Amino acid sequence: MSKVVSAAALAANMLGKVRSPAIPYKLGGRSDKGTDCINLIGWAMQELGGRDVPRGSNETWNKGMAWRGTLSEAKRLGKLVPGTILYIDYAKPAGGSDGTPGKMDHAAVYVGPGHGIKTPDGKAGDVVHASASRGGVYPSTLANAYTHAAWLTGVDYGTTDVTEPSIQSPSQSALQSQAKTGPRLHKLIFVNNECYKAGKTIVPKGLMVHSTGANNPMLKRYVGPDDGLLGKNQYGNHWNRPMDRKVCVHAFIGKLEDGSIATYQTLPWNHRAWHCGSGPKGSGNDSHVSFEICEDGLTNADYFRGVFNEAVALCAYLCDMFKLDPMKDGVIIGHYEGHQRGIAGNHADPRHWFTKFGESMDSFRAAVKRSLDGGVVIPAPAPEPVAPTPAPPTPDGSGHEVYTVVKGDTLWRIAANKLGSGARYTEIVELNALTTEAIYAGQKLKIPNTIRA
Repeated sequence: MSKVVSAAALAANMLGKVRSPAIPYKLGGRSDKGTDCINLIGWAMQELGGRDVPRGSNETWNKGMAWRGTLSEAKRLGKLVPGTILYIDYAKPAGGSDGTPGKMDHAAVYVGPGHGIKTPDGKAGDVVHASASRGGVYPSTLANAYTHAAWLTGVDYGTTDVTEPSIQSPSQSALQSQAKTGPRLHKLIFVNNECYKAGKTIVPKGLMVHSTGANNPMLKRYVGPDDGLLGKNQYGNHWNRPMDRKVCVHAFIGKLEDGSIATYQTLPWNHRAWHCGSGPKGSGNDSHVSFEICEDGLTNADYFRGVFNEAVALCAYLCDMFKLDPMKDGVIIGHYEGHQRGIAGNHADPRHWFTKFGESMDSFRAAVKRSLDGGVVIPAPAPEPVAPTPAPPTPDGSGHEVYTVVKGDTLWRIAANKLGSGARYTEIVELNALTTEAIYAGQKLKIPNTIRA
């Protein structure tokens, strides 16, 4: 099922497709290997989880719009906002807001001023399009050369009380705007992982990008238990549990059960994670916030672009939070760069994946910089889920308190709340003769007396 996409997110996605070398122009294409003007917009909508658009500029104009009119109408009515679709009708006149059909020859997305993207001749672009004459995807300064404008069905264009707003820089208003379409950043802290239990903290000085090295893009492989979005991991081998190896990161990026892309925070951002090992100059565990991007078979360009853009947004969010300069040496690095710097074990991620789609850590850092300069609205964190109020405890025949498990509970959390220390969860395991540490809502557990003899 498609979701409503914010106009700002559509404009931001289009900006993210302005790269060097440029994505080539290809009639009927819809990928990094080539695209045409209307398929560029359809590709952006697809990556954002929105509805598809009809193929062909004229088809989209006549069948895919919630509002349409001339460019002058759009300006007068306050409808020229980032994410508005612009058209050129070379024949003139064409259809307008009265619904008269028109013949449209070319489409682009208005992105507004202030985003930092420049045309090849150094001017600040205000539209992004796939240009047949230029042979690729480029920004243009020619918004006023377009004849018509329209609002795409399935896009939330929000308030229209100003005529030409720029895309918001990372700010509270931008966070609130993105939140209207549903945040991508969720939180499920790995309270059962030994790394979390170690309780050590850091002062973040940078961010380290990892990719998982396994063909499984589903978040539920690593993040659990199921919160209603992740889906059930039938093997229970997610990382929110005691493990036979010391490994844990601050976040994962990958697919939810419904196929959409999201980020899950799995440790507090200032927690010392176990993500990169060490080298002759120390360990990035002591200085860098870390996240893993869930790999797939490394051949799906659409999936790669989706998680790449999500990772850019996450890094922009964290750079804004910790006042980090993404272009400063050593601030945003891949795992392989950590090894080169002597602060991480010898891994190739994420370079082996990025290069398959024409990206690098240099282009990644540049994209984060553009986000912070106002080119991309940063996704807001999801609100913390409110756990249901647990049923009052009842005694059993032995005098032990009986506790009814609620959704979101873990043995560690119950022990921390009832016994004063999460480390005492083993007493609950022993008292209830549990053979697994997995628990479920509605389960009744005996709680040991909080005062030991």
